[in-house]
Amino acid sequence: MAFAKVERESSSFKSFPRGLKDGTIRVRILPGIHSAAEDGSWAKKWNTHTYAVPRDGDPEKKDYYTFQCCEIVEWVNREKVVLETCPECVLIADRKDEFAKLKTKLNEELKSDQRTKDEVRKLLRPHIDWFKRHSRSFWWAVNVMDVDGKFFTMKLPNDAKKIIDAKKKKLKDEEGIGAILPIEQGVWFDITKIPGDQTGTGFPKYEVEIVMERQADGSKKEKLAPLAPEAADEAERSCYDINDPGVITLSREQVKQLAASGDAPQVLAGIFNQSTKTKPTAKPVPAKVEVVVEPEPIVPVVQAPPAVEAPPVTVEEVAQEVAATVESEDDRIEREAMAAIASAQARRAAAKKAALEVAVTPAPAVTAPTPVTPKVVKPEVKKVEVVPNQDESIESFIATYELSED
Repeated sequence: MAFAKVERESSSFKSFPRGLKDGTIRVRILPGIHSAAEDGSWAKKWNTHTYAVPRDGDPEKKDYYTFQCCEIVEWVNREKVVLETCPECVLIADRKDEFAKLKTKLNEELKSDQRTKDEVRKLLRPHIDWFKRHSRSFWWAVNVMDVDGKFFTMKLPNDAKKIIDAKKKKLKDEEGIGAILPIEQGVWFDITKIPGDQTGTGFPKYEVEIVMERQADGSKKEKLAPLAPEAADEAERSCYDINDPGVITLSREQVKQLAASGDAPQVLAGIFNQSTKTKPTAKPVPAKVEVVVEPEPIVPVVQAPPAVEAPPVTVEEVAQEVAATVESEDDRIEREAMAAIASAQARRAAAKKAALEVAVTPAPAVTAPTPVTPKVVKPEVKKVEVVPNQDESIESFIATYELSED
């Protein structure tokens, strides 16, 4: 197989794209995968903000939320024209102005011995901490392979991307070698980040070199980094789609709420929780089941307890409860119906102790000049009246209960 698009629902199992650390990293840039395979692009530019939010109960640890800047710009004659501002960008610009004024003031006080260095550091610390919690960055999402054969998505700074573009073009024009494609070629790049405290400017500097190897004749040649077609599977599992590298998309109104929140944890949590992708919904909790025992209107409604409040109720327990309720309603009817119920004992046992209530209309009294032994009422005589649907009350309820549990 070759590097190509792979459909997937989410790439949330991957860690967020890595930024460059101080020092040098050697990588082989991958061609477009996932949706980027359609146009062959190997890098996608992103303008993002990142919030560092202290965790509940453990403020020393932080959760980082990176969302897309909502500033809309247009370039006219190489000049940037802002069509719509981003509330977070405006907030950062305002805080930078305040910070600059504060530094100027404290510098003067430090020179005039009005404040000590420790006092100045203490006053500047809250501002520095704020900027660490609110960062803005321009970067390129790039999928790479390191020398250990591991695949990951990297945050490539814009300055480093420009150098790579220039070296790619020169390599193709002069040597006819593709730095990224075809996969049978490709080269290794050494990308170096020099920290700001070593550049003299306070800002980091980036250097990029194509790795060379010495040939048998003593000359040097670009070290090729061919990709095996089967490596595409591992790359697709380990790397983001550069067009969707895990960056959160917020509405302009949500960004406005963030900027005005004062970093209130409840506000931040509410906004970022809304921004996460929808998780699978939990299994619905069954609604309470109302069971009315017919036909007696005086029989109360028996409600099965919700599954979340108590252990599941067995069919036998519910049937016993319903039967006990019916029996307690009219002991007199039960006593008069004992003879008729005798023939239904087998059915009650098969229904696992479910009781069948049969209301029997008393037989007309026999008038005679002398006492006579009452006749035994046979089960099939018409003088025994079974209340309509009473035979089905327990069985129907059990069937309904079982269906509702499913």
